[in-house]
Amino acid sequence: MRVGVLIRELPAVSAGPDNFLADQITGLLEMGCDVEVFPSENSPPREPGAVHPLWQGRAIYPLTTAGAVLSGRANPGMFHVLRYGRYASSLRLWREAAAFAKRPRFDAVHCHFAANGKRGSAFRDLGLIDQNTRLITSLYVNDADSGGDGSSYARMFANTDMFLCPNDTLRYRMLALGAPPERTQVHKLGIPIDQFRHRGSEVPTTPPDRNARLRLVTVAPLVGQEGVEFAIRAIAVLRNEVPGLIRYEVFGDGPLRPHLLRLIRSLELDGSVTLAGEQPRPIVAHAIAKADVLLAPGAGGELSAGPSALLDAMASGVAVVAARRPGATELVHDGVSGILIEDRDVRGIAAALASLCREPGRIESMGQAGRKAALQNHDLYALNRALLEHYEAITLPASIKPV
Repeated sequence: MRVGVLIRELPAVSAGPDNFLADQITGLLEMGCDVEVFPSENSPPREPGAVHPLWQGRAIYPLTTAGAVLSGRANPGMFHVLRYGRYASSLRLWREAAAFAKRPRFDAVHCHFAANGKRGSAFRDLGLIDQNTRLITSLYVNDADSGGDGSSYARMFANTDMFLCPNDTLRYRMLALGAPPERTQVHKLGIPIDQFRHRGSEVPTTPPDRNARLRLVTVAPLVGQEGVEFAIRAIAVLRNEVPGLIRYEVFGDGPLRPHLLRLIRSLELDGSVTLAGEQPRPIVAHAIAKADVLLAPGAGGELSAGPSALLDAMASGVAVVAARRPGATELVHDGVSGILIEDRDVRGIAAALASLCREPGRIESMGQAGRKAALQNHDLYALNRALLEHYEAITLPASIKPV
């Protein structure tokens, strides 16, 4: 099966918010699909070696203006400003459509996030995705948050054959915005569970710090909504309430790094808190496997590594302390596989961690419960097989409703 994937940028090898997307596309390639990926205008090609080797040569970027002219592929719809606004007036639609039109026909085109769903919808309007090609869009929490009253999604809702949401909560939110219920289904996020060593199995690298009373890890960009500052302040509170050394590693980078470094020094936490920066996924996965708790203290957002990091922790048999936010509330069974806290609640974070220090047996039992849930609901290979079944289940020719 030939599959075209419309995304914002190529997922990197380093751990990040798009791990689940990289895993899904790599899985399709490993199952024998012929996949080509169409990043948007806003994503320059990554450095060689920064993407999965299976992806090499499969990224199709928008043509330059000169390239679009030379391609000879243009029709008035590509410049329809009243319908597509700045997407048309900036010539982005023309350049992206011209690049897409040069490729052989796809059996399915899968768009991730509503912004790319709108790209796919525009390509269908232009006749580049015909009625014999399945058009699928996966929607995520930011699509519901930024959907307003849903009117901006009306054309996408009409033009798309199937929508996939990672959980029931998001599906209900998208239905409220006008998504067609008969074409909107749940498809959970997947993770290659067999690649994760879990607590109790041998980890044949650097042993954990046995002097630490509690080992914590956060995987998140250093931006305000991720709440790393509040986690650091909670460590300072916890230090005064629980005897023993606490180790806290934060994987990720961003504009708040200088501020957080100053905060760590001012709270005299240099020996406890480490900002480890962005690291390759295997290094982050190993750090999670050595940890006692994965801490996800903020509300997150589109750039959030939250869902991917939570799944990594669950697969590793590591307990989770996470803010109540879409995604986390679907993944974490409060009191069973982790503890849910309020967003950016310093005292709440400290209290949850202190309770685990007082009852260390809960760390193990929560980790085991999380791994069991990951095995049952988030096995990547089973979900990728189900994804192909979704593609094949769409009745052709597609029923396209005019707006």
